[in-house]
Amino acid sequence: MNYKIVFLGTAGNNASYQQLRSAGGIILKFNDKQFHIDPGPGALVSAREASINLKENNVVISTHAHLNHFHDVNAVINAMTYAGLDKTGTLLISHSLSQEKFLKHYLNEFFSLGPKQTKDFDEVTVRTLQTKHNDSTAVGLKFTTPDLTISYTSDTAFSKDLIPQYKNSDILILNNVFPQIIKKDTDNLTTNDTIKILKEIKPSLAIITHFSTKMLEANPLYEARLIQKETEIQTLAAKDGLMINPLSKSVTLRQKSLNQY
Repeated sequence: MNYKIVFLGTAGNNASYQQLRSAGGIILKFNDKQFHIDPGPGALVSAREASINLKENNVVISTHAHLNHFHDVNAVINAMTYAGLDKTGTLLISHSLSQEKFLKHYLNEFFSLGPKQTKDFDEVTVRTLQTKHNDSTAVGLKFTTPDLTISYTSDTAFSKDLIPQYKNSDILILNNVFPQIIKKDTDNLTTNDTIKILKEIKPSLAIITHFSTKMLEANPLYEARLIQKETEIQTLAAKDGLMINPLSKSVTLRQKSLNQY
């Protein structure tokens, strides 16, 4: 099985605008299917640095209309289609992005999806999830494969009503924008919110990403350790370029590479 999760960027909030981290998005690879989620500023450079071939992308997904989630969509489409010479691939976007001038004519398919919709890509099913965000059409994602299920919260505030949709996730990727010292945010998750979600869902692995400058100041590694202590769920703090084999039994060893922040 050739499964990979690659974090091309981990910037959230204003961290990408201050160039503290890349906002290149996330690559999910399931054998011959490669998904590029939320390619924001720096996606092409980050992909090259991580040895990711964007020509292998089958699907590009932008979950909502914030620049750090869709800024480099056209650059990625251009790369994956040889500037339109090889018409291929699919673009999935939130409704709020439906008027953006994407290079749809370079692609085989284009869909604007709301929450609770599904799209099949052979053995991989993508389901859109609800969020609570200042882009009211923003969506999270759930990828179901024959071997495991990976869910991605995208940007969302905490809501008890949203928790059930993450059920049965083997791996849960959370946009944990703010640290524990931020008690509440109306548009994004804090560390305390992540703890509440994980206590209910109990995935095999949690990965936090999409860090604001306040989160970086608090140190995502410390926040991940706090989350793991409180939930007893193995929790990693993503870093630009982090690559994980989600089927590996030794994913704990990879956390050691995150000690330098």
